Amino acid sequence: MILGPRRSNRPRRDTVANKQPLEKQPSLEQTHVFTDSPEPGLSEAGCLSETISLPIASIKPIQASGPSRNALCDMYINDRRNRPCYPIGYQPRDRQKWLGRRKDRLIFRSTLFRRLPRSPPPPQPTSSSLLVPTNDNSVNPGPIKTEPDRNDLSVQEDHDVDSPTIPFSLEDCNANNAAKLTNEEINQINSYIERLWQTREKGGKSNMLTEEEMMGICTKVRPIILSQPNQLDLQGPLKICGDIHGQYSDLLHLFELCGKPDKINYLFLGDYVDRGRHSLETISLLLCYKLKYPCRFFLLRGNHETQSVTRIYGFFDECKRRFTVKLWRQFIDTFNCLPVCAIIENQIFCCHGGLSPEMLTPEMTDLFELKQKLRKMQRPCDVPENGLLCDILWSDPWYIDYSEKAVEPSGWESSERGVSYMFGPDVIDQFLERFNLDLIVRAHQVVEDGYEFYANRSLVTVFSAPNYCGEFDNAAAVFCLSRLTGNLDSLQPSHSNLITDDEAMNQDEADLEGSFQIIRSVAPKK
Repeated sequence: MILGPRRSNRPRRDTVANKQPLEKQPSLEQTHVFTDSPEPGLSEAGCLSETISLPIASIKPIQASGPSRNALCDMYINDRRNRPCYPIGYQPRDRQKWLGRRKDRLIFRSTLFRRLPRSPPPPQPTSSSLLVPTNDNSVNPGPIKTEPDRNDLSVQEDHDVDSPTIPFSLEDCNANNAAKLTNEEINQINSYIERLWQTREKGGKSNMLTEEEMMGICTKVRPIILSQPNQLDLQGPLKICGDIHGQYSDLLHLFELCGKPDKINYLFLGDYVDRGRHSLETISLLLCYKLKYPCRFFLLRGNHETQSVTRIYGFFDECKRRFTVKLWRQFIDTFNCLPVCAIIENQIFCCHGGLSPEMLTPEMTDLFELKQKLRKMQRPCDVPENGLLCDILWSDPWYIDYSEKAVEPSGWESSERGVSYMFGPDVIDQFLERFNLDLIVRAHQVVEDGYEFYANRSLVTVFSAPNYCGEFDNAAAVFCLSRLTGNLDSLQPSHSNLITDDEAMNQDEADLEGSFQIIRSVAPKK
């Protein structure tokens, strides 16, 4: 703002409101205030090394011999650009004391937060009341685990890693839970599943669940998920599925070909939402099946079942566009409870991403130590930027184009994703040998045939979203695990377009323990 000359009819500003004469003004020379050292407890950033005090609020009238008011304003503005400037009477020590008090408060709050004890894990549910609020007269069934003392890792001392350690029987657990459900609860779950099956991507009237119904499903399924360990111990037969990514019609097609969960045991490896157009239908149907068959239908966590990833890749926008952000938060709370890995009969390690350096530390000497470490991870929790949980969801096997580089990959390498690591065949061999395992089954990457072996058939990637995003002409696969007879060296995949359920689960060959069911997309490529 440019100030012009003073008008003659304007009253002189040589007195303040109380009619007292102004004090003697300081000269126009810069007044430097130096501080020898900051006060105790202050960092160097909190110390003001130099300040300038100028008479801003009470500038003297123009004198013929002095500089003009425009010159004063220019001096004030130019100096303000380069160094801090404060009004008359302001002491730099005041700001230093304020910064010191603020820093002390932050340090105290941070120290207090670190010293606070962790909240105990939520109590394990003892009731199977799913979709209907319980009352005092309701029947409370027993816990899901049938033998908690024998399989509780916190109290177990002598443990034989070669013997099966199944924390619950699939058939008995499911039968016990179903028997304790009321007819109203069972009918409500069945109606949700039926409506979701009638919801198709194209044609027909949508029977999508309401926001309140989906939030109720999330609320009721969380205690059931938390009642099961973070590392699942399972047994065959079952079918293992990879990424789905919101391709709802392909998920229904998968159930039609491989069998519905009322007759088949399923294990999904994560990545149910994002990128696809119908993530809400996909995750709602899977959670409904988890409610109905809690010990025959298992959902692992993928890297897309996190708050940060769903905000970017579509699930947050879908929830906000179709319903509200509150629904998205309910699903995030459910994702934070999902288990991260499963071990099938102490022979097959299943997860979404891959291995972690923390699994191969000197303390990890046997399979029991590994299970104990995996089960000690606290839930519910978000996925950190590094560490064991991050690596299990984000790491990849180290693929090398041998046409360009003939060196065999080995060890650990920073991932091209910018998160976690890539691991070589030597790491896989070390992991399998140390823990006496035979195979690693994971997802997380698109493969052309729906499945792909790596490291001399000791690791297999399974991907269950055909024609991924309408851009990849890939098939989907489901790993049909029929039985385990000792090792999986002779695991033979099927190259036929379709293996029926009877063929996959009732093979007569003695050397066949598993097979792959290839699924083609029902949606045309974009």
